[in-house]
Amino acid sequence: MGQLRPPTRDRLLALGTTVAYRDGDVILTHGEPGDNVVLLLTSAVKVVVHSEHGPTALLAIRIRGDLVGEQSVIDRKTRSASVIACGDVLAQSIGRGEFEAFLKRTPDADQQLRSMMSERLRWADQRRVDFLALKAHARVARVLVEVAKTCGWEHEETWEITIPLTQEELGSLASIARRTVEQQMRKLLEAGLVRTAYRKTSLLNMAELQRVADSR
Repeated sequence: MGQLRPPTRDRLLALGTTVAYRDGDVILTHGEPGDNVVLLLTSAVKVVVHSEHGPTALLAIRIRGDLVGEQSVIDRKTRSASVIACGDVLAQSIGRGEFEAFLKRTPDADQQLRSMMSERLRWADQRRVDFLALKAHARVARVLVEVAKTCGWEHEETWEITIPLTQEELGSLASIARRTVEQQMRKLLEAGLVRTAYRKTSLLNMAELQRVADSR
């Protein structure tokens, strides 16, 4: 929403129905028809894919102001992933017909949507390229830095990630095995760069973590 002009933003917020979700609720389900988009008004969500023959993969984290579910509305195919609430989430659910009509009469919103989708695709492509050249320790550090800057907050030089992330989920984002994530997180803990607690990860030295993230 931050990329839209105020009048366009107001028109978007007037669409659909406000819905409240509890922590862990499934907002959108992988494989179901794409009948609506969801505009996040508070909190954050996880975008995940459930595999029949393997663990659940965490693809991305979306935060307040982000739109989810747009891909299946535009291409009229089934959902490519599920969206799970992280904490209590307030969102605006907008039906396909209403959303498509809004885009037709609001060209700047349509252009911004296309730009957003292109940016997400470029981000995913760049991540694949980067990770081909990065070792495990750099991948884990880079994921922690990215998540902190996306949905964390800074407090007295410490960055707090309050979205709970399992070792498996970190492995999905870093494209490495869970056991490798555990080994690398242990090294970061021993080096005093991170601290973990229930449902929270603290980055204690962002500058040094960024250096590790950029190392080859």
